[in-house]
Amino acid sequence: MGVNSEDIRKAVGTIAKLTLIVVIAASVLAVTYEVTERPANNELAPVFSQVMPGAVQFKPVVGEGNEIVYYEAYNEGGKLIGYTFVAEKEGFKGPIEIAGGVDLNYKVTAIMVIKQTETPGLGAKIATPEFQGQFSGVSVEELNLSPEGNIDAVTGATISSKAVIDAIREKVTEIETG
Repeated sequence: MGVNSEDIRKAVGTIAKLTLIVVIAASVLAVTYEVTERPANNELAPVFSQVMPGAVQFKPVVGEGNEIVYYEAYNEGGKLIGYTFVAEKEGFKGPIEIAGGVDLNYKVTAIMVIKQTETPGLGAKIATPEFQGQFSGVSVEELNLSPEGNIDAVTGATISSKAVIDAIREKVTEIETG
């Protein structure tokens, strides 16, 4: 019994198919590992630590298209203590980017305006501790301008104030509904 060229062709074809399957499986596994295990952006980790006190590790939660939707925040013992996020909304002069944290009851722990181009002396006051401090302990239902909600707008900057509130409310609702 000799080996003919037909048998060799079949064996090479089978080996090629198996190799292709292994390469595809390894690629999918590598991408999955990268997406699920990558740490929070080095720029965001210090900000997230401020908006989620007690958190030392931030694991991304990925949505459609491998886009990071928010981060799970863990304490030193590895216990989930809340969620952190980056949200963006158009303000009066341009986009406003906010980092925030929510506890396991979906109440805001803190927020921080990390990027804005609002009018100096008016809308730019959204980045002050006085404005940002109003959000601590606030639930989604309370995330409205007063008198309907718990947040006082910056005088002369209602559009900027509302943009911050809307961005946070939308992101917290997205986290809550999973």
